[in-house]
Amino acid sequence: MKLKGINPLEQHLEKIVVGVFGVALLGVAAWQLLSPAPTVKVGTKEAPMPDAYSEVAKEARRVDAKLKLAEPEGLPTGAGAALAQLENFDKRLTGSVTPAPRLAVAIGAGGEALGDVGGRALEVATYHEVVIAAPSVPVGATHIATIDRAEIAADPAVQAVLPAKDPLDKASVSVEVRFDGSSLRAALGEDPDADGPIRAVPKNWWDGRMQVLGVEWRRQTLRADGSWSDPEPMKAMPGRASLVEQFDKMNTADTLRTAVAFATTNAEFVRRPPYYAIRLGEQWAPPAERAALAKSELDKQRAISERVSRRANLLRTLKRQEDELAKVGQSPAGGGRDDGGGGGGGGGKTGGGGLGGGGRGGGGGSPPPPPTGGASPDDVRKRTIQGQIDRTRKQIADVDGELAGLGVMVAEDGTIKPVETTTQTSVEAPLLDNPAVQLWAHDVHVERGRTYRYQAVVVLTNPYFGYGAAMTKEQGDKLATKGIVRSAPSGWSEPITVDPETYLFFTTAVADDGLTGRTVSAKAEVFQFAWGHWRRGDDTLEPGDSVSTELKVPDFSAAIANPDPAQSPTAPGAGGMGGGGRDGGKTGGGSAAPTAPEPPRTPDRPSPTGGAQPPMTVVAVSDDRIMLGVGQGAMADQPGRPPRAVNQVLVRESDGKITVRIPELERSDPAYVRVSQSAERGVRELSPPPPARAPRTPTRPDGPPGGRDDPPTDPVGAPTGG
Repeated sequence: MKLKGINPLEQHLEKIVVGVFGVALLGVAAWQLLSPAPTVKVGTKEAPMPDAYSEVAKEARRVDAKLKLAEPEGLPTGAGAALAQLENFDKRLTGSVTPAPRLAVAIGAGGEALGDVGGRALEVATYHEVVIAAPSVPVGATHIATIDRAEIAADPAVQAVLPAKDPLDKASVSVEVRFDGSSLRAALGEDPDADGPIRAVPKNWWDGRMQVLGVEWRRQTLRADGSWSDPEPMKAMPGRASLVEQFDKMNTADTLRTAVAFATTNAEFVRRPPYYAIRLGEQWAPPAERAALAKSELDKQRAISERVSRRANLLRTLKRQEDELAKVGQSPAGGGRDDGGGGGGGGGKTGGGGLGGGGRGGGGGSPPPPPTGGASPDDVRKRTIQGQIDRTRKQIADVDGELAGLGVMVAEDGTIKPVETTTQTSVEAPLLDNPAVQLWAHDVHVERGRTYRYQAVVVLTNPYFGYGAAMTKEQGDKLATKGIVRSAPSGWSEPITVDPETYLFFTTAVADDGLTGRTVSAKAEVFQFAWGHWRRGDDTLEPGDSVSTELKVPDFSAAIANPDPAQSPTAPGAGGMGGGGRDGGKTGGGSAAPTAPEPPRTPDRPSPTGGAQPPMTVVAVSDDRIMLGVGQGAMADQPGRPPRAVNQVLVRESDGKITVRIPELERSDPAYVRVSQSAERGVRELSPPPPARAPRTPTRPDGPPGGRDDPPTDPVGAPTGG
């Protein structure tokens, strides 16, 4: 019987479920029986399931061993281990990157590699230890002038060594040495034992790398008992940059590189620092030059005077020759020739219109024709005179060249002026090729009236610095650790005395001879420096008197405070502030020569008031030295000649001692000559300049053109007669 209302799926659902479940069980059983053995990942590798535990145990033991290695015995575990690792990391980060304590080659330096020097491998060796020779013995000179306030404006530190108010008069000492760079090159390239164990300094260590970084100056002061004080460093000059105070800090590549760059770029400044800008007074000059001028100034002035006189004679000769040339060929009234002709007028040789007419005795005739094939007499005369003119001009040019060599020139108005030197330039030879490197400095910390002497040590870059790894340890520690090297010290200079505040000289003396009844007396001259020049006062003393006088001093305070641009030291034509030539002689017309030579001097600066009379102040000067009397003594002029009698002034000094002053010697004292000439220039500075005067040309009576009325001349054209 058929079931009614039930479909087949519903009739067999339970059988289907049982069948599917049975098939699934069969699949799982087959997968377990037929698939590979199961594995477990331990660390970085797969391990079979049965071995998984043992692999995990091994990995645990490896990690434990690493932990024990990072934390040795005695070090706390945990945070202590981490701290130790941080310290070790920081030490390695900031420490040396090479196993050697010094690099074989300085970082950043060029040149050939140390591994191949001279064709051979460079191993650790002993090198020639070069001792840098001393510079020359210093030459010094004292200088005094009025400093320009522009120095204080540029650097207020300069005020510390200048007076608190005007005038800014400053005394100082400048010292100079010469250093032989070419000898240093020879020493650096020397191999002291040829093929021995000591090697020459490799060229790439020093060639092109040596540089003068400065000079260490030392000074001693003369004590009252005649002994010298202990050496002390000379203080730096305010307002001028210097590397001296940094020398002992130049022990790293960076500091040394910076110092070398400065010393190379500013070699002139480092070796020869400029003196302060001078507002009034004698211009500064290098000490060696001043010393040379002091020895030869009289001979130089005589040479200048002789050449100026010769030049004036040549100018007069040139004027006569030019006048004579202009008159050649000119005929006197009547048209005849100047050099004669026939007789009076008439034809033929004696008549008018004849060939020989027109001379002094005739008229109307024409000159004879020139000789066949030759020039006319006028042409011959012109060529002769022109040759004389050319020779005279050459002689004048030669004299001008000689004057220029002496530092002066003759201007168009006949005045003698210094040759301009500000445009002259010279290229200094490289350090190691220069046998005479000029070095100087200025001691602006001196005291007036004191005496000093100086010593110099030249400081250079160290050729061994940075190459310690190429040397033995002992030699490297000795030579390669400092960035600088010092020369041997120079000898001590001659004593240099700074100008005192007041000079006192006894320049004349009158003794009691018992016959004329003259009163015993002596003239004393007193000098003090103010506003660029020494100012003079004098007093006549009788026995028992002390000096009491007055100095008249100009007051330029208002002119300095309100300067005229045309009179400024920096104005064009005012002479500048840092240089200046030397006036070779007196000023005068081209036809006049100095009657008595005087030492060459620097040109006077223009007055701050432009030639107008400034207000004057009176300065009272007194001195406690007492003139006791005048006597006679003997003085020997030359060896082998008997002494002669001279007047002497007996003076009681401030300390009670009795001294003898000889006026004849005092007048020839270099200090008296110098301050006396300065006082004379100071007076001239207050006077308006004289008007320019053109060279005087001598006149002569008119003579016949082409005549021989002029006096004969010597080989250089100077007249020999009259």
